[in-house]
Amino acid sequence: MRRRRRNRSKLRRPNPIMIVISIGLVAAVAALVFLRNPTPQQKSVETSKNRALVVQAQKPQSLQDSDRTTQGSQTLSATVIGALPHSLRRITSREKAKLLSALSARLLIWKVDLRRGLRRGDKIKMVYRPVSKQSKYQIEAMTYKSLKHGKIFRFYRFKPRGQKFAVYYDEKGRSVEQYLEDSPMRTYEQVTSILKMRPKHKGVDFKAPQGTKIYMPWRGRVISKNWNVRYNGYCLKVEFTNKRWRGNRVHALFLHLHKIMPNIRRGRIIAAGAPIAEVGNTGRSTAAHLHYQTQTPRGRIIDPYRLHNTYRRNLPGRHAESFQRQRRSLDRILKQAKASPHNNRVVRGDDQDDD
Repeated sequence: MRRRRRNRSKLRRPNPIMIVISIGLVAAVAALVFLRNPTPQQKSVETSKNRALVVQAQKPQSLQDSDRTTQGSQTLSATVIGALPHSLRRITSREKAKLLSALSARLLIWKVDLRRGLRRGDKIKMVYRPVSKQSKYQIEAMTYKSLKHGKIFRFYRFKPRGQKFAVYYDEKGRSVEQYLEDSPMRTYEQVTSILKMRPKHKGVDFKAPQGTKIYMPWRGRVISKNWNVRYNGYCLKVEFTNKRWRGNRVHALFLHLHKIMPNIRRGRIIAAGAPIAEVGNTGRSTAAHLHYQTQTPRGRIIDPYRLHNTYRRNLPGRHAESFQRQRRSLDRILKQAKASPHNNRVVRGDDQDDD
């Protein structure tokens, strides 16, 4: 059987379709290289275009809501539409809106029902500045014009000389925050959460440095300590009889403690005003604070602001002149927070706490 000899002298004819495809691929690769490495002329054109866009974005607009920097402090003006973060996001970044809405809610809770008291069209203005704390910002002054209440609520941060923490006052020098009589905390920076603010959160949060002393509100007996430590951290439960609560027994829980005093043992009777623990950041907690929770022996939550008598503090007369001078300065800055129809809405109110 004869083998067929291959005719090597004859070459195969190229396929026209393959030629077209190859040319297309080469052109595509060349285009990609050209786009990734623009010529100097193209770079200068793109740079000039970007500069024009930046200049256009920075032009002042006749907006009703704004976020700007004035004399080292930043001002913000907004009109309410829904939740605080959602409303503020229209004029600033998502992260800043979340943080500022939490800080402003801590002030508004003393004047307005954040779930039912805010109205579409309410106005909020604030002067704030960046800080190195976990909150990242600090509100120096704020006004809230409430359509429901028909008035403007004003908040001014002021630290009297010789006092450890600054306090927020109204325009008359009266503290915005309510204080508890027979409080477990004698010194603290701020109340960051109450039951009216977040009903699912079962207690009051006192923001204070780690190691701050906690005291027994009334004479009572230690029931237990350090249970469910993964969530509660070091914790303590006591029982006392409260006259304001019809003389019935009340349980008080102290969570996220740094430490419990050595003499605090189960079954021991503790005198009113005795130190029992220190503020900490243990368990499910993001910052040093005391979670103070009051309830019936069966677990029904009692609002500490109903259990305790409450009061507001007036600024001592010797500080009045200094406060009013600072207030007038902040008011002038607040007036520079111009408004605009761009975001003609604003706030209902969310919050976060340290828990």
